[in-house]
Amino acid sequence: MCIYREDVQDRTDGQMIPTADYEYLRYNTQYVFADSHLHMTDPEFCNGYRDIHLAELLFSNTSTPGEFTALRDIASKDDRVVPFYGTHPWFLDRYDPIALKSILDSDSGANIGEIGLDSKHGDVSEQIPVFIEQLDIAQEYDRIVSIHMVGTEEHVLRELRKRKMRCILHSYSSPEGYTEPFVRCGCFFSISPRLFSRPAEKVSRILRSIPIDCILMETDHPSGKKDVSIHDLAEWIGQPIGIEANEVMELTLRNAHRILRG
Repeated sequence: MCIYREDVQDRTDGQMIPTADYEYLRYNTQYVFADSHLHMTDPEFCNGYRDIHLAELLFSNTSTPGEFTALRDIASKDDRVVPFYGTHPWFLDRYDPIALKSILDSDSGANIGEIGLDSKHGDVSEQIPVFIEQLDIAQEYDRIVSIHMVGTEEHVLRELRKRKMRCILHSYSSPEGYTEPFVRCGCFFSISPRLFSRPAEKVSRILRSIPIDCILMETDHPSGKKDVSIHDLAEWIGQPIGIEANEVMELTLRNAHRILRG
C-alpha cells in the first residue's frame, strides 16, 4: 500500500511520485478543500487521485476492524487525516465493539465510520442491531458518524431522531423530500461523483434542496470514479446551485471544520 505525493520541483512528466511513509511534499501550495469520505487503508488507494496533494482535510473511513491499526498509523503521520473507525454493513461478521471502543479511548480525535444500512446488500433487519450499537457508541463518546445509506432512509431517520449527534450522510443521493428531516437531525450531506450518474434534473433538485452550510464533498476514493479530481466534483456541484468551483471548495472546507468543532 502506498500514497502518492506531488513533488513540485521534480515533476516533469505529469506523474505522481510514490512514497511509502505517508508524507506529502507541500512546497507553499495552498490547501483548499476537504474530502469528507475516502478509504486510505484500501489496497487500491495507492495512486490517490490527481489533486489529493491540495487537501487540507481527509476524512478517512474503515470498513472493518482489521483496518483500524493501519488507519491509526496513517493519521499519526499526516495531520490532514481525520480517522473514522467503523464496520460497514457489508461486513457485519467482522464487527468488534471492543476494538472500536478501545481505539476511541486511545484517540480523542477519532470518529466512527463507515457504518450504516444497505437494502441492496444483505438483510437490513440483520444490519440494524450493529448500526444501532455503533450509533450508541458514537453518542456515548460524542463522536461524528459517517453513514452509508442505500434505500434505508426511514430506518436511519428513525434512529437519528432518537439521538443528538453529529452525522455525515456519505454519498448522499436520497430524494429531496428527505433533506429537511435530515437537516433537523443535524446531518451534513456529503456529495460524491456517484450522484452525477443520475439524470441531471434529479441531481439539480437534490443539490438545491441542501442548505449550503450543510453540504460536503467526497471522492470515496478508491471506490468512486478514479479519473475524477476534486476540482471536477466541485464544478459539478456548483453548476446547479449557481456557484463557482473554488467557492464550493471553500464552503465545503468551512463546513468540514464546523462539524469537527461540533
